[in-house]
Amino acid sequence: MIKILMMLVAAILVVGCSQTKVKDVWKDPGYSGQGVRSVLVLVLPPDVEGNRSADEFVAQLKERGISAAPGYKAMPASAASKEGVMAKARDLGFEMVLVSSFLDRKRELAIYPRGSTSMILMPDYDMWPTYEYRENEYVVFATVLYDAATGKPVWSAVSDTFVKGSDKKVSKSYVKAVLKKMERQGLIK
Repeated sequence: MIKILMMLVAAILVVGCSQTKVKDVWKDPGYSGQGVRSVLVLVLPPDVEGNRSADEFVAQLKERGISAAPGYKAMPASAASKEGVMAKARDLGFEMVLVSSFLDRKRELAIYPRGSTSMILMPDYDMWPTYEYRENEYVVFATVLYDAATGKPVWSAVSDTFVKGSDKKVSKSYVKAVLKKMERQGLIK
């Protein structure tokens, strides 16, 4: 019984550790390309946090054996029109352009029972537990993968990332979840 309880707790901890939920996923049904081999990463708006996310995308893509470069290093901000970015990506030899964009920062009220325990372990536990209310903060990102040759979107998603800890942790969680979703859809390895 204790072994089962410990496995259940471990499973809950593993599932609960993910800070990002990727949702609203779309993939072009007509796209028949092989997995992505090279990608230019652009994060909008271009700022310090965006550059950190671009660097995180590049690092995690390279870990997967994909050639990647951050857009903020590859081109001036003045070339940030869609046509300019696609042309620069082609000039640099990239087949895809991944664009990540900050959409929103939202707050949600969550209710957690305080001191909740199992009736099996503590049979005389108070049946009327008190509750703790917390306001959780999330950042919402849109991510779109474009074919650099045509400028057409191949894949897109919207994600919510729970803001817990440093901006670096938020960025790392977001990038990892997005790339995992892309992997499941056969876009990357």
